[in-house]
Amino acid sequence: MLARTMHAISYDEVNDEFVVPQAFSQAILTFRAGANGEEAPIRVIQGSRTGLLMPDTLTVDPVNNEIIVPERGNRLIDSGGFIQVFPREANGNVGAIRRLEGPDTGLAGFMKVAVDPIHDLLLVSGGRGGLLIFDRTASGNTKPLRIITGGPKSGVRGPSGHFAVYPPTGMIVATTVPYGDGSSRSTTSLGGPPSDTFVGAWSVEDNGDVPPRWTIVHNIYRNARGVALDPKHKTLIVSDKGLNAVMTYHFPEIF
Repeated sequence: MLARTMHAISYDEVNDEFVVPQAFSQAILTFRAGANGEEAPIRVIQGSRTGLLMPDTLTVDPVNNEIIVPERGNRLIDSGGFIQVFPREANGNVGAIRRLEGPDTGLAGFMKVAVDPIHDLLLVSGGRGGLLIFDRTASGNTKPLRIITGGPKSGVRGPSGHFAVYPPTGMIVATTVPYGDGSSRSTTSLGGPPSDTFVGAWSVEDNGDVPPRWTIVHNIYRNARGVALDPKHKTLIVSDKGLNAVMTYHFPEIF
């Protein structure tokens, strides 16, 4: 049941499983972590009751036994985004247990999500105007608790869609670009020179136009596409589509 356009994979280290979205079949697939070859998923969320339209990304919250799935809604007008939450062990044609949706949420576009179970927060990138921070169990037309926007005071555009959170310290690590230059983008042409993309670290308690606590890796990336953290080795891992590389940096300040 795998196909192209799976823009996320989430590993559940508690239950030793991994979960991927399948946009074309409107499904969420869960596999054994040791799956190999043409092996069927152990669970599939799919059907008319699920509310799934074209899921691109997701994350698993093994602490609270949930799968969080954002949807961009009406792609033609970049509006109507929503987030659905399913039980981790859901299987078949099952409905969501929560749905976050409405004009006050700020949800829209291609979104990525992460959960901070220690501070009980849901973090969402790709909405209108920065990194959105909600109560983890928010549903309906609920406003974010905080929004890290970036702007002229901080000198950056704020956290981008490529981010990770480290709950024990409440630190958010994300790619970003300087504020104010209309040509600055988090992605550049694949064959072009290094872009002005770099990595910044914010707190889950930050709000508004606030600068990152630390920055790292300036003038190297061409098309940064993913951010991950390795707490055991206190490192930051960034993948870059333009460089065709995965780079690892020592970044102990955030752990």
